[in-house]
Amino acid sequence: MIHLAKQRNTENEKVNFATVQLQKGVSLPTIQNELNLSERSLERHFKQHIGISPKLYARINRFQSALESMRQTRFNSLTDITYQNDYFDQSHFIREFHEFAGTNPKHFIRNANEQVANFPEWKI
Repeated sequence: MIHLAKQRNTENEKVNFATVQLQKGVSLPTIQNELNLSERSLERHFKQHIGISPKLYARINRFQSALESMRQTRFNSLTDITYQNDYFDQSHFIREFHEFAGTNPKHFIRNANEQVANFPEWKI
């Protein structure tokens, strides 16, 4: 019983390390190498502890970062946001944005009427 608890704790530490590294933009192969895990082992740990694959987690994290960039900064073009957030090109960014947001980035910007959490009277 103690051995299983220790193993679970170690797996959880590896997943925590991986999520922090992914949020910093470190690549999956680099993380796998640092943890000395195969792609399949890391995926299995992620699905067990988080519920999604590390690749999907990285994609969601990158999308969130791009969305935050669009909200926080002034930019001249979507290309700026694309490369700041490590997308290969603008078409990949637009396709992924549409997948997660349900609309393209330009339409989102024009029609954004977001409310601040806990303060519905405030608009972003």
